[in-house]
Amino acid sequence: MERRIISVEQAEAENPGVPSVPDLAKPFGGVNGQWERLKAAMRPGDDLVAFNSPFESWRARCGRRGVALVRDGETVLEVVTMLN
Repeated sequence: MERRIISVEQAEAENPGVPSVPDLAKPFGGVNGQWERLKAAMRPGDDLVAFNSPFESWRARCGRRGVALVRDGETVLEVVTMLN
């Protein structure tokens, strides 16, 4: 699985929502509420990790992409932004 540490600003820039649809115009669109809960749960020292499952998982119709809140090496919360 591809993983990279990102900032809140990077996460929001990479997941801008749907500007043409007012209800979805916020960062992360339809899962904005989950994103806001994840941000509220962040503590100093936590990592925000963008993840994307391997190509083979997408071909097998079980791929996932999103952002995870990681604390002490453990995933606390995640927002899945794409799956198949």
